[in-house]
Amino acid sequence: MATNYSDGHVLLPRTEGGSPHPLLSNTSKVDGGIHYVLPGVATKKRLSLVKAYRAQKKISSIEAELKKIEEKLERKKTEYVEKMKNKIALTHKDVEEKRTVIKAKKDENVLKAEEMAAKYHVTGTAPKKLLGCF
Repeated sequence: MATNYSDGHVLLPRTEGGSPHPLLSNTSKVDGGIHYVLPGVATKKRLSLVKAYRAQKKISSIEAELKKIEEKLERKKTEYVEKMKNKIALTHKDVEEKRTVIKAKKDENVLKAEEMAAKYHVTGTAPKKLLGCF
């Protein structure tokens, strides 16, 4: 009667004469009995472990590459945000300068108009050009 184990080992009784079965190999003594490993099962188990190791190694390298790409994208995003903030600040500065120039021109025109009004008021004369449309 054979006893199967989950790791591919099989415990078989000895054949007549006490020698192991001729189709089995890789004997080991465990728990007071002799365990025989079926050659195909051991090979398949080793191959599956190698495949699993290679797959895990490949997954690890892909994850590492993905992490590098994510870090690179995060750096680019940060640089772009900083660039846009600088651009916005520069635009606000330009707008403020233009406002200042326009306000200065407006104040200058108001001052000229007040001076002309005061001049005409003192002399008592009326301007020759009242409005551009008349």
